Amino acid sequence: MSLSPKEIGDVAHKLGEVFPVYGKKFDASQSKLWINALAEKPVNLILRACDEYVKIGKYAPKPVDILGLIDQLKAGSAARESKPEQHRRGDPLIAQAWITYMRFAHDFELPAAASTPSMPIEQALEIVNREAAKHDRPDSIKPEHRIESYWGSAAA
Repeated sequence: MSLSPKEIGDVAHKLGEVFPVYGKKFDASQSKLWINALAEKPVNLILRACDEYVKIGKYAPKPVDILGLIDQLKAGSAARESKPEQHRRGDPLIAQAWITYMRFAHDFELPAAASTPSMPIEQALEIVNREAAKHDRPDSIKPEHRIESYWGSAAA
């Protein structure tokens, strides 16, 4: 696999964005070196690795830095893909609680084909407050529906 001319342009452009972050210039001679080093890698992983490097790198990247991040991204992607499907699905009870809450708080309705049975609103409020608090998302729950045991005195 090698990069197409468009992909080469995309990679060169991305690197041209990365280097100035570190006070460096990126020129045509560097571009050739980088393209040769990265030519066998998928362009989407090259671009993601460049974006990730900017978050963690102290100095301008070298090809080995980006290649290392590509390997990490590939390994993480392979690990996620190897998990059985059942481990990637959300808890249906939580989904049902959010749908019930959306119907209650926002007059939300699903299309008839995707209809989900409701649960008692008290049960739904307990679940959605617990989940929103677990993920630190108070904005997911209207203030008047927040349960004090999850949000403290700022519940309402």
